[in-house]
Amino acid sequence: MNVNKRKRRTPEEARTLLLDTAEARLAELGLEGLNVAGVAKAAGMSHATLLHHFGSSIGMRKALVERMSERFINDALAAFDNQGDVDAVV
Repeated sequence: MNVNKRKRRTPEEARTLLLDTAEARLAELGLEGLNVAGVAKAAGMSHATLLHHFGSSIGMRKALVERMSERFINDALAAFDNQGDVDAVV
């Protein structure tokens, strides 16, 4: 007998998995990969679960942009910190 057991995740784990999946699909498929049904299926969840966490496709996209922007800013700040004092070339 094949019984599909749902994996219990915390809300933060589910949200992280959905954003990880959305980010991977964006890299692979472009904006067309950021549809609710596709992201949810690729993450092994229902589209209702995705909507529960983000409210809409737009909500998911905003959360993804926020996450990627925060990572970019942190990486840029770390790169500047690692440069030390470099004189500007004029």
